[in-house]
Amino acid sequence: MRSPFKLAAFLKYAGGKWATSHRYPKPLSRTIVEPFAGSAGYSVTHSNRRVVLSDTDERIVGAWDWLIKARASDVAALPLLAQDERVSDLSLPQEAKWFLSYRVNIAAGPRNTATRWRMWNARVRRRIALQVHRIDHWRVYHRGYADADEGPATYFVDPPYQEKSFYREGVADYAALGAWVRSLSGQIIVCEGPGASWLPFRKLLDAKTHVNASAAKVPELIWYRCQ
Repeated sequence: MRSPFKLAAFLKYAGGKWATSHRYPKPLSRTIVEPFAGSAGYSVTHSNRRVVLSDTDERIVGAWDWLIKARASDVAALPLLAQDERVSDLSLPQEAKWFLSYRVNIAAGPRNTATRWRMWNARVRRRIALQVHRIDHWRVYHRGYADADEGPATYFVDPPYQEKSFYREGVADYAALGAWVRSLSGQIIVCEGPGASWLPFRKLLDAKTHVNASAAKVPELIWYRCQ
Protein backbone atom coordinates (compact mmCIF):
# COMPACT_ATOMS: atom_id res chain seq x y z
CA MET A 1 0.00 0.00 0.00
CA ARG A 2 2.81 2.40 -0.81
CA SER A 3 2.08 5.79 -2.36
CA PRO A 4 3.83 6.52 -5.71
CA PHE A 5 5.37 9.65 -4.19
CA LYS A 6 5.19 11.53 -0.94
CA LEU A 7 2.57 14.23 -1.02
CA ALA A 8 3.47 17.79 -0.11
CA ALA A 9 1.98 19.18 3.09
CA PHE A 10 -1.52 20.56 2.52
CA LEU A 11 -1.66 22.74 5.65
CA LYS A 12 1.14 24.45 7.57
CA TYR A 13 0.60 24.17 11.30
CA ALA A 14 2.73 24.57 14.41
CA GLY A 15 3.91 21.14 15.54
CA GLY A 16 2.93 19.49 12.26
CA LYS A 17 4.51 16.08 11.67
CA TRP A 18 4.75 16.01 7.87
CA ALA A 19 8.53 16.52 7.78
CA THR A 20 9.22 13.87 10.43
CA SER A 21 6.39 11.43 9.67
CA HIS A 22 8.82 8.87 8.26
CA ARG A 23 10.44 8.60 11.70
CA TYR A 24 7.25 7.29 13.31
CA PRO A 25 6.11 3.65 13.09
CA LYS A 26 4.48 2.85 9.76
CA PRO A 27 0.73 2.23 9.85
CA LEU A 28 -0.20 -1.44 10.22
CA SER A 29 -3.92 -0.93 9.66
CA ARG A 30 -5.82 0.02 6.52
CA THR A 31 -7.40 2.82 8.59
CA ILE A 32 -5.56 5.80 10.09
CA VAL A 33 -7.36 7.89 12.70
CA GLU A 34 -6.06 11.32 13.74
CA PRO A 35 -8.29 12.61 16.58
CA PHE A 36 -6.36 15.92 16.65
CA ALA A 37 -6.18 16.54 12.92
CA GLY A 38 -4.11 19.72 12.69
CA SER A 39 -2.10 19.46 9.49
CA ALA A 40 -2.50 15.64 9.47
CA GLY A 41 1.12 15.17 8.42
CA TYR A 42 1.19 11.45 9.25
CA SER A 43 -1.93 10.78 7.20
CA VAL A 44 -0.62 12.87 4.30
CA THR A 45 2.47 10.65 4.18
CA HIS A 46 0.27 7.54 4.11
CA SER A 47 -2.56 9.12 2.14
CA ASN A 48 -3.76 5.99 0.36
CA ARG A 49 -5.08 4.50 3.60
CA ARG A 50 -8.62 5.03 4.83
CA VAL A 51 -8.14 8.26 6.79
CA VAL A 52 -10.49 9.63 9.45
CA LEU A 53 -9.70 13.08 10.84
CA SER A 54 -11.33 14.84 13.79
CA ASP A 55 -10.77 18.23 15.38
CA THR A 56 -12.60 20.64 17.66
CA ASP A 57 -11.37 23.67 15.69
CA GLU A 58 -13.95 24.46 13.02
CA ARG A 59 -11.31 26.23 10.92
CA ILE A 60 -9.15 23.13 10.66
CA VAL A 61 -12.19 20.98 9.93
CA GLY A 62 -13.44 23.46 7.33
CA ALA A 63 -10.06 23.65 5.60
CA TRP A 64 -9.81 19.86 5.37
CA ASP A 65 -13.42 19.51 4.27
CA TRP A 66 -12.77 21.95 1.44
CA LEU A 67 -9.62 20.10 0.36
CA ILE A 68 -11.28 16.67 0.47
CA LYS A 69 -14.10 17.89 -1.79
CA ALA A 70 -11.96 20.14 -4.02
CA ARG A 71 -11.04 19.43 -7.62
CA ALA A 72 -7.67 20.32 -9.08
CA SER A 73 -9.31 23.24 -10.86
CA ASP A 74 -10.63 24.59 -7.55
CA VAL A 75 -7.13 24.74 -6.10
CA ALA A 76 -5.63 26.13 -9.31
CA ALA A 77 -8.19 28.95 -9.23
CA LEU A 78 -7.14 30.17 -5.79
CA PRO A 79 -5.41 33.56 -5.89
CA LEU A 80 -1.85 34.30 -4.87
CA LEU A 81 -1.48 36.94 -2.18
CA ALA A 82 0.69 40.02 -2.15
CA GLN A 83 2.62 40.69 1.06
CA ASP A 84 0.00 43.15 2.34
CA GLU A 85 -3.11 41.43 0.94
CA ARG A 86 -5.59 39.95 3.41
CA VAL A 87 -7.21 36.52 3.08
CA SER A 88 -10.39 37.88 4.66
CA ASP A 89 -10.82 40.33 1.77
CA LEU A 90 -10.92 37.59 -0.88
CA SER A 91 -14.19 36.58 -2.56
CA LEU A 92 -13.98 32.88 -1.69
CA PRO A 93 -15.97 30.34 0.31
CA GLN A 94 -15.12 30.56 4.00
CA GLU A 95 -13.56 27.07 3.99
CA ALA A 96 -11.23 28.03 1.13
CA LYS A 97 -10.20 31.14 3.10
CA TRP A 98 -9.40 28.96 6.09
CA PHE A 99 -7.26 26.72 3.88
CA LEU A 100 -5.33 29.72 2.56
CA SER A 101 -4.94 31.06 6.10
CA TYR A 102 -3.10 27.88 7.05
CA ARG A 103 -0.85 28.19 3.99
CA VAL A 104 0.24 31.82 4.07
CA ASN A 105 1.79 31.75 7.55
CA ILE A 106 2.93 28.90 9.83
CA ALA A 107 1.31 29.16 13.25
CA ALA A 108 -0.89 27.29 15.69
CA GLY A 109 -3.88 29.00 14.12
CA PRO A 110 -4.79 30.52 10.75
CA ARG A 111 -3.28 33.86 9.74
CA ASN A 112 -4.73 36.60 7.57
CA THR A 113 -1.67 37.91 5.71
CA ALA A 114 1.23 36.32 3.86
CA THR A 115 4.61 35.77 5.45
CA ARG A 116 7.84 36.69 3.73
CA TRP A 117 8.67 32.97 3.49
CA ARG A 118 6.16 32.60 0.63
CA MET A 119 4.56 29.32 1.62
CA TRP A 120 1.73 29.98 -0.83
CA ASN A 121 3.01 30.62 -4.35
CA ALA A 122 2.45 29.37 -7.89
CA ARG A 123 4.64 26.30 -7.39
CA VAL A 124 2.91 25.27 -4.15
CA ARG A 125 -0.53 25.90 -5.65
CA ARG A 126 0.28 23.70 -8.65
CA ARG A 127 1.64 20.91 -6.45
CA ILE A 128 -1.45 20.86 -4.25
CA ALA A 129 -3.74 21.02 -7.29
CA LEU A 130 -1.98 17.97 -8.76
CA GLN A 131 -2.28 15.94 -5.57
CA VAL A 132 -5.63 16.96 -4.09
CA HIS A 133 -7.44 14.00 -5.71
CA ARG A 134 -5.30 11.70 -3.57
CA ILE A 135 -7.32 12.57 -0.44
CA ASP A 136 -10.84 12.54 -1.88
CA HIS A 137 -11.59 9.32 0.06
CA TRP A 138 -10.72 10.88 3.43
CA ARG A 139 -13.31 11.92 6.03
CA VAL A 140 -13.18 14.76 8.53
CA TYR A 141 -15.44 15.46 11.52
CA HIS A 142 -15.95 18.44 13.81
CA ARG A 143 -15.77 16.59 17.11
CA GLY A 144 -13.57 15.93 20.12
CA TYR A 145 -11.22 13.02 20.57
CA ALA A 146 -13.66 11.16 22.85
CA ASP A 147 -15.96 10.63 19.86
CA ALA A 148 -13.17 9.56 17.49
CA ASP A 149 -12.89 5.86 18.42
CA GLU A 150 -13.19 4.01 15.10
CA GLY A 151 -12.47 0.54 16.47
CA PRO A 152 -9.24 -1.32 15.64
CA ALA A 153 -7.07 1.02 13.56
CA THR A 154 -3.80 2.93 13.50
CA TYR A 155 -4.31 5.93 15.79
CA PHE A 156 -1.90 8.83 15.40
CA VAL A 157 -2.63 11.00 18.43
CA ASP A 158 -0.88 14.39 18.21
CA PRO A 159 -2.67 16.65 20.71
CA PRO A 160 -1.78 20.18 21.81
CA TYR A 161 1.31 19.57 23.93
CA GLN A 162 0.89 19.68 27.68
CA GLU A 163 3.66 22.25 28.20
CA LYS A 164 2.79 24.50 25.24
CA SER A 165 0.27 27.33 25.26
CA PHE A 166 0.15 28.70 21.69
CA TYR A 167 -2.68 26.48 20.39
CA ARG A 168 -6.15 27.79 19.57
CA GLU A 169 -7.72 24.68 21.10
CA GLY A 170 -6.26 22.94 24.14
CA VAL A 171 -6.86 19.79 26.17
CA ALA A 172 -8.73 20.35 29.43
CA ASP A 173 -7.84 17.04 31.09
CA TYR A 174 -4.71 15.17 30.02
CA ALA A 175 -5.39 12.34 32.49
CA ALA A 176 -8.70 11.71 30.74
CA LEU A 177 -6.94 11.81 27.37
CA GLY A 178 -4.42 9.25 28.63
CA ALA A 179 -7.21 6.95 29.79
CA TRP A 180 -8.93 7.27 26.41
CA VAL A 181 -5.70 6.48 24.56
CA ARG A 182 -5.19 3.34 26.66
CA SER A 183 -8.75 2.22 25.87
CA LEU A 184 -8.14 2.17 22.11
CA SER A 185 -7.52 -1.02 20.18
CA GLY A 186 -5.01 -1.45 17.38
CA GLN A 187 -1.77 0.44 16.78
CA ILE A 188 -1.50 3.52 18.98
CA ILE A 189 1.08 6.27 18.36
CA VAL A 190 1.00 9.26 20.71
CA CYS A 191 3.14 12.39 20.27
CA GLU A 192 4.25 14.83 22.98
CA GLY A 193 6.96 17.23 23.99
CA PRO A 194 9.34 17.67 26.93
CA GLY A 195 7.66 17.78 30.32
CA ALA A 196 4.63 15.71 29.36
CA SER A 197 3.59 13.40 32.19
CA TRP A 198 0.19 11.94 31.25
CA LEU A 199 1.74 8.82 29.65
CA PRO A 200 5.18 7.19 30.05
CA PHE A 201 6.72 8.85 27.00
CA ARG A 202 10.18 8.21 25.61
CA LYS A 203 12.29 10.29 23.25
CA LEU A 204 11.94 9.50 19.55
CA LEU A 205 13.84 12.29 17.77
CA ASP A 206 14.97 15.91 17.79
CA ALA A 207 13.12 18.29 15.50
CA LYS A 208 12.92 21.98 14.73
CA THR A 209 9.70 23.72 15.59
CA HIS A 210 7.63 25.54 12.97
CA VAL A 211 6.99 28.30 15.50
CA ASN A 212 10.68 29.21 15.65
CA ALA A 213 12.55 27.50 12.81
CA SER A 214 15.81 29.25 13.70
CA ALA A 215 15.84 27.82 17.22
CA ALA A 216 17.72 24.71 18.29
CA LYS A 217 16.06 21.35 17.79
CA VAL A 218 13.78 20.13 20.56
CA PRO A 219 12.99 16.55 21.60
CA GLU A 220 9.87 14.86 20.28
CA LEU A 221 8.47 12.17 22.57
CA ILE A 222 6.40 9.10 21.76
CA TRP A 223 4.22 6.54 23.50
CA TYR A 224 3.60 3.45 21.41
CA ARG A 225 1.47 0.36 21.76
CA CYS A 226 0.39 -2.25 19.25
CA GLN A 227 -1.98 -5.08 20.09
